[in-house]
Amino acid sequence: MTSHIAIGSVRDRDLSDPRRRGVWACEYPASEDEAREILRQWAREGRDVYRSIYRRTQATHAEGPALCLPSNRIAFEVDAVADNERARALLKRVDPTLVSSGTRGHYHVYVTLSEVLPWVELKGLARGLYRAVGVIDGGKYGGGFLRLPGSLNHKYDPPRPVRYVRRGGVVPIETLRSIVDAHTPPVCASTATTLQAEPYGNLSADIRRMINEPNAGGARRHRRLFKLIRKCQEYGLTQGQTLAVVMDDSGGEDKFDDREMTREVRSCWKPETPVSGQLTEESKGDI
Repeated sequence: MTSHIAIGSVRDRDLSDPRRRGVWACEYPASEDEAREILRQWAREGRDVYRSIYRRTQATHAEGPALCLPSNRIAFEVDAVADNERARALLKRVDPTLVSSGTRGHYHVYVTLSEVLPWVELKGLARGLYRAVGVIDGGKYGGGFLRLPGSLNHKYDPPRPVRYVRRGGVVPIETLRSIVDAHTPPVCASTATTLQAEPYGNLSADIRRMINEPNAGGARRHRRLFKLIRKCQEYGLTQGQTLAVVMDDSGGEDKFDDREMTREVRSCWKPETPVSGQLTEESKGDI
């Protein structure tokens, strides 16, 4: 079965105008050699270059169990954590590879596992470790595109290098599972106020930013509410906990009652996708 390597780039970034963030482009080569050559060419052209750690069954950047092939690696990006000491101590236990993205304090975490697992399990473990580390701003634990070591971050003038901070080893799958299980928060929060205490004291920066946005009316508010509900789901909140967040949301003056908002949360909730796909292992290198 042919599989595809998902790579991407950003070109024409204008540092003088924050609204012009550049043009995103993707390619889906089948071989490592072809992917490496495309990435090198993009880098020579002064582009930001990225790669997903998971091969795809189709030429797409989308994620899902029918699209992302099994692997023995997980990854996510970290822009901010709740507690630096706690994050360092926990990451030390999984012996990760760390890559600096070129932005101060921002890095990518890669963990190599002792077993090849389906994407659904990998995403669950990555999300669990992400939460255990206490990431409050970051993401991409489902297999999103991350910057490649050896490339440059062109958000700055001069561009900054994307580089390895450390290279890790292999973590036994039982070790990672025990860490994730030990830090899985109980499902107990019922109000937005409770969500400000542990274990949800550091709701993701995206969620907090949306909660604190000024009033938005009409279709714009509905789109923002949809994004807020999806972000809560991605962060791991239950529908009940998400309801507590959106009921306390200050983004609009008009308030909904519990029944109306419950229907809204359910209608916006992303359904689980059936598990499928064939086992194959994926490798990744710098450019």
